[in-house]
Amino acid sequence: NLADTLAILSENIVFAGFMDSNNVYKTGLSRAIQHPEAQDIYYISQIASLFDSSDWLFDHIASLLNSSSDNNNIYIKIGDEVKVFGDTRNTIMVADYLMPNRKRGFIAIIGPIRMPYQKNIAILRYIKDVVKNEL
Repeated sequence: NLADTLAILSENIVFAGFMDSNNVYKTGLSRAIQHPEAQDIYYISQIASLFDSSDWLFDHIASLLNSSSDNNNIYIKIGDEVKVFGDTRNTIMVADYLMPNRKRGFIAIIGPIRMPYQKNIAILRYIKDVVKNEL
């Protein structure tokens, strides 16, 4: 599964799904609690809440992707731009792709602000290419 692989490679939480469905695949919580930020009980409770209730995230991703008709971008929101349940210590990176049936899919990484951006952008681009070439 590409989402599981992305969670392993990025060492963060990953969400994947389609824009016309509230059914979102989630993975990587065990990686999130290994970050130094997880020493703060408030931080980890916010991440766990996000993982348990993906409605906020889905709405945030939909808003982000609907602000552009271009499906070749990787969208990044950092800190105050994200506010995961009021916590501003996170980054969200979202890549979208178009299926042959015109369904718009997405894959998102959520992690601490200090995440390795270039590495995660490269991984998201690679996954977009894999999905595009496999279809």
